[in-house]
Amino acid sequence: MADLAFPCEHVILHPILRDTDYHNIDHAIKKIGRQKSIELLKNSLQKFFYEELFHPDIRFQNRETALEFLCKNVVKLGLAYDDLYQNVIAREHMSSTAFDNVAIPHSLSRNAKHNFISIAINPPPIQWSQEHNVRLIILIVIS
Repeated sequence: MADLAFPCEHVILHPILRDTDYHNIDHAIKKIGRQKSIELLKNSLQKFFYEELFHPDIRFQNRETALEFLCKNVVKLGLAYDDLYQNVIAREHMSSTAFDNVAIPHSLSRNAKHNFISIAINPPPIQWSQEHNVRLIILIVIS
């Protein structure tokens, strides 16, 4: 039998269905389901990211200058309210948001006009807390 090129997921079946045919159908259905789930997740996450909020090689001196830069940047872009920085710092004073070499600062209030994630990569690590030096900062703000 010649292989035919189909533009989408397909299963070639024997005229009299065999156990392997049922297995192949089940496998194809599950594969399509996984692909759709991944596509939905990708589309949902893309709504949180803006090119202007990605800072791949930036050098901060400390946690406060990093947070001030990230917060002021999103306020300037019109994505968040002026009190974002104060709320993020207040949250950090409650407990550090650092884990290993990643910090995930956020506010306890809804300070955004839109949901977004701002990312900064600081090649030399900065001291975030007594226990953690971080290179990756992921500011999450929810409206």
